[in-house]
Amino acid sequence: MSSTLDSAQHRADAEPPTSTRSRLGRRGVAIALVVVAVVVAVAVALELRLTGAPSEAPYTDPAASGRLTLCGADGKAITEGSTKDPVFAATVVGATAATGGYAGEGRTAAVFAYQPREGLAPSEWSGLQLTAPSSYDDPAAPQVALAEGDTTLAQFLAGYPAAYDGWVQLRLYLAAPDQPVASQHYDTVDLQVDGTTWRAVDTGAATCTTTKP
Repeated sequence: MSSTLDSAQHRADAEPPTSTRSRLGRRGVAIALVVVAVVVAVAVALELRLTGAPSEAPYTDPAASGRLTLCGADGKAITEGSTKDPVFAATVVGATAATGGYAGEGRTAAVFAYQPREGLAPSEWSGLQLTAPSSYDDPAAPQVALAEGDTTLAQFLAGYPAAYDGWVQLRLYLAAPDQPVASQHYDTVDLQVDGTTWRAVDTGAATCTTTKP
């Protein structure tokens, strides 16, 4: 009998009280949840690093009317490239139709690049015209055909570094005879530059056309 009681007492002494086991269990669950959260955060960060796909620019432009579509020479939309390319796209197509005096004969459009600055309104950013004025056929789809000799992104960045987390804003300005340049409202697209690589965020969905060789 005593050996049985001694054995039972030994087991009781060896086992932690129920409350202690419960606390240890909760602590283990908490640690596991923290580990899972860290793993998920690292995975998400790694995925963003690998894809280079930020979700949106860290600013808003109240003058932006729509989003620009960047097109390659093959008639397909593009979302990334090299700042060293002679042209960053074959054409840039706007989403907002030209109206009024801007839709008549002699209408043109040009691409400008701007340097976002944290704490400054978009109207206060420094910018530079990248392309010569380009005529286009359809007032419903203003666009610019880029050509070698236009200012490259690398040239723009040399004078206007992308100091705000690598961001650059492109704008499409319309013009027409007897009309001021339409710089109060315009279509835009945001690029994030990493080294010599750029990636466009939240681009438009305009139809691209194949450019002539």
